[in-house]
Amino acid sequence: MTFGTHVAFASVLYLGGATLFGYKPDWIGWLLVAVASLGPDVDLPTSKIGRLLFWLSVPLERRFGHRTMTHSVVGLLTVAMVASPLWFIRPLYFWCMMSGYWSHIWIDMLNVQGADLFWPSPVRVVAPGNRNWRMEVVSKAEMILLPALLLTMALYPLSWMGFRGALQAVVRSLDISIRTVPAADWHPLVRPGPGGVG
Repeated sequence: MTFGTHVAFASVLYLGGATLFGYKPDWIGWLLVAVASLGPDVDLPTSKIGRLLFWLSVPLERRFGHRTMTHSVVGLLTVAMVASPLWFIRPLYFWCMMSGYWSHIWIDMLNVQGADLFWPSPVRVVAPGNRNWRMEVVSKAEMILLPALLLTMALYPLSWMGFRGALQAVVRSLDISIRTVPAADWHPLVRPGPGGVG
């Protein structure tokens, strides 16, 4: 997947998590998720992060290849060790790093090649199992997926309220509407009487 797809997918997971689990999103958490979502491609010298960390990406690609060690449980555990100090600063930031990194691996499983999640095992994890339903990098399918992910950024306002808060706001709005609109205007069985009284 491309740089934009990885960042968009990680952002959707971050905002969706805030909506479902009720944590308050902030720019630091969002930035950590976005940066971590690029992390697994450190084994590809032509990627954005690979060019930035060329001294690491070139030997990683030569020794292990792309979508192997960095796209595996070993990579996730390495990130957990590096990000562990964040646990003492703010646990949410630790989970932002972990979920951003995981989001990259997860969406790469939708790719034709899949990912070596259980590296050094040669088994590649792919989803779905039917090769014809998986995506090529920079294919039409990915170019449809990216705008769809960007549209879900509409979750941002909802993520501040949380799912429960949004549901309560909707119910409260309906309750206020029902109390302020006369029954004759919304209830089909109530008809106004001769003096306008139902």
